[in-house]
Amino acid sequence: MMVSTPRGGTSGVTLVLNLGEVGLSSRPDDVLKIVALGSCVALCVWCSQRRVGAMAHVVLPDSATDLELARRQPGYFADTAVPLILRAMTLRHGCVPEALGVRLVGGAAVLQGMSGGMDIGRRNAEALTRLVPLARMRLDATHLGGSSQRTIAMSVATGQLQIETEGCRFML
Repeated sequence: MMVSTPRGGTSGVTLVLNLGEVGLSSRPDDVLKIVALGSCVALCVWCSQRRVGAMAHVVLPDSATDLELARRQPGYFADTAVPLILRAMTLRHGCVPEALGVRLVGGAAVLQGMSGGMDIGRRNAEALTRLVPLARMRLDATHLGGSSQRTIAMSVATGQLQIETEGCRFML
């Protein structure tokens, strides 16, 4: 599901993304946010030329595991979230792929004992790290792995990410 905030307006909105959702905004006062990000990875994209931000709450690396879900909710999978955001930012907002800065956050091993050794967090991180350059977007920074959940918030005005994890708060 693509969740967009309307253009224009004066008051900012904090758009909290659930599993598989994608947020997109060109309103400078808006914030895109994911709470309790564990093995999922946040795909955070910002166009400095157009001041447009997008974020996807990516749950799994490969849409081949559920093509129907990928059709209904492309932000759920790494291989469908990347082209969805690229299309939205280039076609709807006039961004060029090379001007899109990407930050990846998450991919923690929080489900280690429960996932049957599948290491979903690592696989999500690897898939997105591979797919972003193939889409001609710039991978600017990552905060991946570990074993702790993170809450992240991206300012549409600046593209800066605030990350909170284990009592620490920092910018990326």
